[in-house]
Amino acid sequence: MSLKGKLAKPHLQALRGFLEFVDSNPSASVGILALLTQPQHSPSQRSVESWDLHPVFTSDTRSACLKICGWGDAQDAANLDTVCTDNEAMGQFGRSAMLAVMNFNLQRAVVALRASSVPNDTLISLLETFPLRELEDKVRTLFVKLAELEEDEYVSSALLFLSGLTANQILLRKRLEVRDRLAIACRFYLDSALLAFLKAELEQCKASGDPHGVLLTGLTAESLPLIDKYLRGTKDRETGAVLGVYLLRNRVEAAHAWVDDYTSFLNLEGLFEQRCLFDIEKNRMLGAASGQSASSPNCATCGNSLGSSHLLEPSHRSTWNDPHTRSLFNHCTHCRKLLPKCALCMRPLNYTNPYLELSKAKSAQSPPKPQEQTYTEWVGWCQRCKHGGHVGHLTQWFDSNVECPVSGCSCRCNALDEETS
Repeated sequence: MSLKGKLAKPHLQALRGFLEFVDSNPSASVGILALLTQPQHSPSQRSVESWDLHPVFTSDTRSACLKICGWGDAQDAANLDTVCTDNEAMGQFGRSAMLAVMNFNLQRAVVALRASSVPNDTLISLLETFPLRELEDKVRTLFVKLAELEEDEYVSSALLFLSGLTANQILLRKRLEVRDRLAIACRFYLDSALLAFLKAELEQCKASGDPHGVLLTGLTAESLPLIDKYLRGTKDRETGAVLGVYLLRNRVEAAHAWVDDYTSFLNLEGLFEQRCLFDIEKNRMLGAASGQSASSPNCATCGNSLGSSHLLEPSHRSTWNDPHTRSLFNHCTHCRKLLPKCALCMRPLNYTNPYLELSKAKSAQSPPKPQEQTYTEWVGWCQRCKHGGHVGHLTQWFDSNVECPVSGCSCRCNALDEETS
């Protein structure tokens, strides 16, 4: 499962949609406010699809903002149908109908309303009878009365829209999801009013700890206080870790705390399989962002990779053909510090010399074959106390012991599987 898949809670659906959009459109990670204030953002134009009662303002940036909010491409009927179908698959028929109405597609709104478990026959009949641009004052007045009786906030908002109330009036009356409030503003507000509204929405998200304010701030350092307030109020470590990985991909190093908190929690609970799956996906994302192998281990002293990517630098090239280079290293090639020692034999742990691995990839001739390590020489460690050593030595120790071999450590490493099963 991808990291986004962990945001399965219904109230985080919009946040998950934003991350999915960012994965395919990395430039959107800066958020709506940054997109609308960037120097290359051009003034919006009134769209030809506008209705006299509801003028639409468009620009390339506004279109990107609508996609961030999960509204898709408003000018593409096929795309609108896809967005509506996705909402209906999740039982959100009212939202689907509102999206169709606010995109001036009453026929698609009727499809959504008919699919609902409680069809609104009166509204369906009105939408099928009166074309959008031929709605009379009496009909619009009827829409206002129906909106007052409607329990679904989205259907009620669609009725108010059809009655001729402005987008601002609708947003003052109805408390829709943050993503839809932002989308309505991005579609119908003048440039002069749009930024002020969005900034006010961000302040409300900060005050309430609503993580959907991230759509406005983007995956940037500005989102940290907002996310932190949400996490303190909900203790939702999983969401913090997912957002943390995305923030780390954008070089926001403070997010390490949320990722570390989540992995420590998984370790303490004995959820080692979930920890491994999380680490695999995290390393895949961060490895792709840094251009380095996600599976490369790091030095415990300096934190640098023990892999060979840095050996491509010119300063290291003279070492490639060094005949005295050993097949195995017991130290970091960056800081030269010895690797941790095996808890039982007290000898430094080894890893395959990356110089020889690089030589193999760079040379057409067969380089000296690296010394292969048997399984017993591999490195193993406890996910709870972090002590470890050679697999062969650990196997022998735990054949007759339960506790960690390190003096003073009372961790029952060998009993963890039994405790969590």
